[in-house]
Amino acid sequence: MNCCKNDEKSKKQDSGQESNQSTKINPRSKWPYLCVAGLGAGFVALTVFKIPPANILTYGVILACPLLHLVMMKDHGKAKDNEKSSGH
Repeated sequence: MNCCKNDEKSKKQDSGQESNQSTKINPRSKWPYLCVAGLGAGFVALTVFKIPPANILTYGVILACPLLHLVMMKDHGKAKDNEKSSGH
């Protein structure tokens, strides 16, 4: 009976006692895995697909620029929100 399980879940959410059974990964802990995946992809591109290192570096820089821009600017608008809420 799904209806009973949903009622129990909503009661736990309402009371603030929802169990944390699902393991949440800290977003900062994803970066090492992404770096290893990128290095692995570069190694495969060099060895299996025989792509010249100059091309990998060139396209890597071209792709890294917008990605780094997004990562560095993700908290850019939060300062304005804090100023509005504090009344300054």
